[in-house]
Amino acid sequence: MGKECNIGQNVVVGPDVSVGDNCKIQNNVSVYKGVTLEDEVFCGPSMVFTNVFNPRAAIRRMDEARPTLVRKGASLGANCTIVCGVTIGQYAFVGAGAVVTKDVPNHALVVGNPARQTGWMCECGEKLNDDMVCPVCKKDYHWLAPREKRDVVFVDLAAQQEKIRPLIEANIQAVLKHGRYIMGPEVKQLEGQLSEFAGVKHCISCSSGTDALIMALMACGIGPGDAVFTSPFTFVASAEAVRLVGAVPVFVDIDPDTFNISVEKLETAVREFKKGPQAGLVPRAIIPVDLFGLPCDYDRINRVAKDNGLVVIEDAAQSFGAEYKGRMAGGLGDIGCTSFFPAKPLGCYGDGGAVFTNSDEMAETLVSIYDGVRLRLRVTGYCGYWGIK
Repeated sequence: MGKECNIGQNVVVGPDVSVGDNCKIQNNVSVYKGVTLEDEVFCGPSMVFTNVFNPRAAIRRMDEARPTLVRKGASLGANCTIVCGVTIGQYAFVGAGAVVTKDVPNHALVVGNPARQTGWMCECGEKLNDDMVCPVCKKDYHWLAPREKRDVVFVDLAAQQEKIRPLIEANIQAVLKHGRYIMGPEVKQLEGQLSEFAGVKHCISCSSGTDALIMALMACGIGPGDAVFTSPFTFVASAEAVRLVGAVPVFVDIDPDTFNISVEKLETAVREFKKGPQAGLVPRAIIPVDLFGLPCDYDRINRVAKDNGLVVIEDAAQSFGAEYKGRMAGGLGDIGCTSFFPAKPLGCYGDGGAVFTNSDEMAETLVSIYDGVRLRLRVTGYCGYWGIK
């Protein structure tokens, strides 16, 4: 028994019990063998500790008693029942009449039969608000939030939409009003703003980042018998697009510090092809993949490409908005490709993509490709989502 404890009427404290400092055990509570109360625990009137999990009057099971631990600062409400073998976490709060059958986390508020968590409690005994802050003492408990609240949500579209909801709704209404659902004026507006943002002359929108890569490869005349150097550490589309046009991806390992394609290993791979044809393939292009918002080393990659007659098709699906030596992602190679899948830096409703180039001739070819194979964005309502100013 610790110091400064308050023991009420009709309280029974059995053998092999540990009670910490400053505990309050109210009237009609029995603290049985195997129970440990740490400091500052509150036991409300007539609450119950069990010491056998499945008691029978005709069967003696005291040797099967399971230990129960109530951690520092926890409060056990009046008439609640704590089934033996559980742990009540620090500063947890068990509501009146609750039946606790499993462990209770630190600071958790549990109620009902069986007890279920309904909130979080401050050390001062107040329920935390939705922001995990005590409304009375203002103590912040963000660190305490459950994993689903504590972790950064990878794609929280609802939260994104709330910030620009009036603009989204206004743009959707504008599309519905003019009725040009396919290739409406919003498409050209979007392309103009995207090309300006990326610092290139032309932007051609399409239905996905995969289609953007396919269009770029087709515009460069890459097909069967051609080899395209790219990274193995990427989404499947980077290599899939190469195969879909009939060419063969040649994987070049990554730099262990940046996770982007290693320029040193790229130079080695290109050098090996120079020694002689490999499987009858002709090297035609490089697809560097920018990862985690970090563009590749394009000065060196473009130099390798120029020295060996290769075209550079930038996969900027994860870097749109990033900057490399004063230039924006999407405009760092001969052609830039990006994706507007919701998980990307700039997301849309459903899926979308775009191709960027400074070449008038290349832009004309790209337009003819999407007109011919219908890879273009089909619903301008997608573009209304962005509302870029």
